[in-house]
Amino acid sequence: MNRVPRWEPDWQCGPPERPEEYTLVSHLHTGGEGEVWRASRRLRDGGESHCALKILTSEEGDVTPEQRAAWRERWADSVHRRFGLDIPGLATPYQYFVGPVPRPARQRPSGAQILYLVSPWYDGTPADLWAESSTADAVARAEVLRALCVIVDRLHDLGYVHQDISGGNVLVTEDGQVQLIDITFLTPLGRELTLIPYTPGYAPEDENGERDRERPDPARDRFSVGAVARALLLPELGPLGDYDPARMTHRQLVSYGYSVQVADCLVRALDPEPARRPAPLTAWAEELRDLLVADRDAPHTCVDVLPAGIGHPLVVTGGPSGLRWYDAPGQPSHRPPFAAGAPRGIRAVACLSGPQGGSGVAAVDARGALWLGTADRWRELAGDVRSIVALNTHGMPALLWAGHGSGVHLYPGLPGREGEPPPARSRLSASTGAPAEVLAASRDRDGRPCVLVGLPDRVELWAWPESSGGLPLRRPVSDAPATRAALALNVWGELEAALLRPDGNREIWCDHFADGWLCVEESRPAGADTVDVALLGDRRLNVRADAAADGLTVSVTTSTDSSTWHIGEPAHRVRLTRTADGRLLAVCLAQDGPRSVWEEWTGTHGPVQKLQIVGAD
Repeated sequence: MNRVPRWEPDWQCGPPERPEEYTLVSHLHTGGEGEVWRASRRLRDGGESHCALKILTSEEGDVTPEQRAAWRERWADSVHRRFGLDIPGLATPYQYFVGPVPRPARQRPSGAQILYLVSPWYDGTPADLWAESSTADAVARAEVLRALCVIVDRLHDLGYVHQDISGGNVLVTEDGQVQLIDITFLTPLGRELTLIPYTPGYAPEDENGERDRERPDPARDRFSVGAVARALLLPELGPLGDYDPARMTHRQLVSYGYSVQVADCLVRALDPEPARRPAPLTAWAEELRDLLVADRDAPHTCVDVLPAGIGHPLVVTGGPSGLRWYDAPGQPSHRPPFAAGAPRGIRAVACLSGPQGGSGVAAVDARGALWLGTADRWRELAGDVRSIVALNTHGMPALLWAGHGSGVHLYPGLPGREGEPPPARSRLSASTGAPAEVLAASRDRDGRPCVLVGLPDRVELWAWPESSGGLPLRRPVSDAPATRAALALNVWGELEAALLRPDGNREIWCDHFADGWLCVEESRPAGADTVDVALLGDRRLNVRADAAADGLTVSVTTSTDSSTWHIGEPAHRVRLTRTADGRLLAVCLAQDGPRSVWEEWTGTHGPVQKLQIVGAD
């Protein structure tokens, strides 16, 4: 059906005796039965109220008298059933009439007649559209699903089947309240069906003849609710397809970062065998919600620090539930504008700081999709990405490298400004012919951006000619692979790399210019279950950090002295940074969130801080 409305705002309609009773306000939806409008109704006392007005139309244009008579009977049944269906959250129509077609205000009615259905007005958004625009997390979306299931279970308990549940027939208000609308096809159990509606993406496939049943079956509603659940959790994927929807949805949920347990639970409602779909639905929705709570509370696995001004910088972590932002207790801070709308299932994250205070964040999700979040939106840059690393230099645009299945991408000029071309158009790429991991980045003594690239059998340093846009100069560092690495200039102006080997050993390599890369600290155990390393260096000091099961160890070396910090809590990721006031800050990721520790002016470390989620009470 043509989705362009036939009528226009401010046109009027009504029953023959009151042809100007309703004024069309805004077009809401065009479906199989016709157009739905928000309309205002003129009251006898001069006031007005709002309602949802459905106007019967046909794909072929005008409705025939026979069609109008059939629909009038269905709509009459809908109005009459409202008296026996006192179900909170179920919207029931209260009037139907045949009247003149809508026409501009002050224009006399023509002789053409059309059928209208009037329902209460609810200031909500269709669930599929709400899911696309809302920043609610997965648990809040599951609460919307649970509210819908309570309504549908009550309908089934009273002996009715809705038959036309879809994302468009479920309204969600700003505070998360749910209304199930459009009971045109509501049918008592046991009554013979004369018409079975079909809404693509919300009706079961016809493998078991569900579209040809003679009597209504609650299992059909349960499938439709499962499709609504999918729309709530995977809004970016569009309608559910007809082919093997349960298996396809399971694969999509897992690839978008939901746990296998969540996927297993949701697709039970999409089971091709109607008898295996969950009943009652409310218990199923509560189980799904509890699994999503467990997903949300699962430990995060990656961390980075957003360069900032005076004070403790923002810290971001990534995990199954997406991104979380942290700051120091007692420090006023604001959630960054790109915090909302981030993808789920984050397995790598990198913060970006551009000139004039611009900032952004890059993230890789469970599918290997690379996302860039900036002040105006999130956008997908590439697929098949294995790892990312950022290089932030004061007063200059950030650089982002992404290792993928056959090489490395470099994205210069990030995070960019609103309205600029997408970064993917200006990326530079180099092929390796093998899967590549970007491990760490720094600038060399000449200011050139460099990145450590891990290949299956070696580690290389790539010095990228930032201004010319040419291919990088590739130099071998080590003839053995590394799982994690760090890169920084030391006090002598040499690039220094810390390589964590697959066997748990750590090596320190230095770029001795004419002599090439030399191992200056032989392979040795890095510590009990060391899983990450970090370096920070300048002309004043060298800092090395190990994150391990027995805690965080930070070694600080100057030209005249050295010291070691040890934080006893288990850590599995570490980042080092220098703040705007010149102090060293170490951030590590523990099981229950990030910790940070400052360098005091005396050269010792201050107390360990457990960071708090931005916006948490």
